[in-house]
Amino acid sequence: MKFISETDALILDLRECRGSLDPNMIPLFSGYFFDQPVHLFDFENRKKNTLKQMWSAAYVPGPKYLGKPLYILTSGRTFSGGEEFAYDMKHLGRAKLLGQVTKGGANPKFPVQLSENFLVTIPMERSINSVTGTNWEAVGVQPDVEMHAALALHQGQVMVLEELLATEKDPKKASQLNQNLEKMKETIPKLTRVEISLTGYPEAKKVLVSGTFNFWATNTNFLQKTDQGWKGFVEVIPGEHRYQLVIDGRWVPDPTNPNQVKEGNRIYSMLKLD
Repeated sequence: MKFISETDALILDLRECRGSLDPNMIPLFSGYFFDQPVHLFDFENRKKNTLKQMWSAAYVPGPKYLGKPLYILTSGRTFSGGEEFAYDMKHLGRAKLLGQVTKGGANPKFPVQLSENFLVTIPMERSINSVTGTNWEAVGVQPDVEMHAALALHQGQVMVLEELLATEKDPKKASQLNQNLEKMKETIPKLTRVEISLTGYPEAKKVLVSGTFNFWATNTNFLQKTDQGWKGFVEVIPGEHRYQLVIDGRWVPDPTNPNQVKEGNRIYSMLKLD
C-alpha cells in the first residue's frame, strides 16, 4: 500500500481470487479505503446462535488510499472472501465492479458425519451485508459494468483514464491523459468466437467449458444438448489457452482437439489464437 500510495487510481484484480483463509483479512484490507471505521457485514452462526459484526480496521500500517478511484475486477471464478470484499466495496459506494458475475459463495459450510459412509457439508454461517441486509449466495456478485472477464483489465484502464480526464483542470496533464487514453483504447484485444462440441454423452445433465480464457469459471460457457451430443461457443482473446470440459462435475480434455499439454497429473486441451 505504501508503494502505490502516490498513484491516481487503483484497479484490484480479483478475477482469480478464490477467497481468504483469515476472516480478519477483509476488515484489515478494507481499512485502507475508509477514513473512519465502517460497518462492513455481520457473520451469523446458526449453531452458536451468534451475530458477529465486522468493521473496517480503524488502524492500518502505512498510508490509507482515500479519495481516489477504486475499481475491482471480477470473473466467474471470484469466490468467497473475494466476493465479500467486492460486494462490500460496491454497496458502500467505494468501488466500481467490472467483469462477470461471481461464483456465489457467501455461506460458510462445515462437514457433518451422517454415518460411517456418508458425510455432508451444511451451511452453518452466513454473511449479512450492512447495506443490503443479505448476501450473494448462489446468485453471485453483480458487477456495475458487466463485460467479458478477459477484457475487464483493459476496459478498467480506459475507464480510469476517462474518469481522471473528466476532472483534470491542468491543460498539459489533460493532454497527456488524453494521449494515454487513446493508446489504451487501441490495445483492447479483440474476441474471437470459437465453437466447442462434444459427441455423445446423452445421459449427461450439464456440460461446460472451463479454461484460462474464462479464468477457470464453472458458471459460464455451458454447452447446449443436441441430437449428436453437445455444442457451445467461447469467446477468446489472442494467445494460448488451456481448457477442459466439465461433464457433470468430471473434468476431461476435449476429445475433438488433438492439441494437448500435460501439467502434473492433468492433461489440458490447448487453443492458440493469433
